[in-house]
Amino acid sequence: MNIKKAAELSGIKTDNIRYYERIGLIPKITRTESGIRNFTEANIRTLKFVKHMRDAGVQVEPLTRYMALVNEGNPETKEERIEILKNQVEQLRTEIIEKQSALDYLTFKIENYMVQKLKVGILWDMAIKTYLKKKYLKKWLKNIIKQSHKSFCVGIFKRELLFFHAQRKKNI
Repeated sequence: MNIKKAAELSGIKTDNIRYYERIGLIPKITRTESGIRNFTEANIRTLKFVKHMRDAGVQVEPLTRYMALVNEGNPETKEERIEILKNQVEQLRTEIIEKQSALDYLTFKIENYMVQKLKVGILWDMAIKTYLKKKYLKKWLKNIIKQSHKSFCVGIFKRELLFFHAQRKKNI
């Protein structure tokens, strides 16, 4: 089969297949008399294996070394092949830990925003109750300004309270 069909079956772009062949990651593909690559089922299995390894984050250099050892067919290289795979597993674990750390941080940021939003809602409810019960809007805002660590929250409170006050006046 030709390179286009091999790319479809393996999930690897045609340019990558050519590159992998050029650097020795995959064995040389036999060619027809007209020079067109003629892929076999064994070539497709090799391409699929390479794709899985690359998707797992295995670097080209160690994968090329591994594939060269496999293609030698020498059973004495088994330990070296295992060592290459173990190194790649360890590298992948490290990357997963780093990605998990980044995910945890992003999740923390989202949760932090949600907590701030909740605090704004609670303080807004307190502001309404304070305003309706005591009508000490200015005094209450001064207390919030003194206590608040987030200046943007104060701006939200002021805007919302002034809006509430204006709405209340319209209804009276």
